[in-house]
Amino acid sequence: PISTAPRLKSPDKKLIGLLSNGKAAVSPFFNYLEKMLEKDWNAKTILRYTKINYSAPADPDLIRELSRCHMIVTGIGDWGSCSSCSLHDAITLEKVGIPTVAIMTSEFVDSAKIMAKYCGISDYAFAIVDHPISSASDGELEAKAREVLVQAKDLLFQP
Repeated sequence: PISTAPRLKSPDKKLIGLLSNGKAAVSPFFNYLEKMLEKDWNAKTILRYTKINYSAPADPDLIRELSRCHMIVTGIGDWGSCSSCSLHDAITLEKVGIPTVAIMTSEFVDSAKIMAKYCGISDYAFAIVDHPISSASDGELEAKAREVLVQAKDLLFQP
């Protein structure tokens, strides 16, 4: 069986990558998440990337670029193909040794689990927030980003 990348001891002074699937609502969500990572995790640097096509896995050149990060947060899976592709990206990054958290909305957990199994890590854990993202208010996006931050801590770091 394929396993995930080794988990980190802490987020302190780490280079964190945020990989957006390119959908419009993901950018404001990641704005909130980025501020929280800087403040709460003392991140060294946060690099933001956006996929060209949310309905396809990340390009190999983008995966190579992301490999310079210590950890990645990717998403958001809140509709059919973007869910499976965000999960696929996360597992691809795990396979190259980068601890990664994929974000899914509650409506697409089953799709993400199917993709995880297809990619060879059937027990891959990911962050889950309430659906939807696309019509969420600023306050709701901020609250969802806070939820992801809590879940990501458990998913990226050693106990």
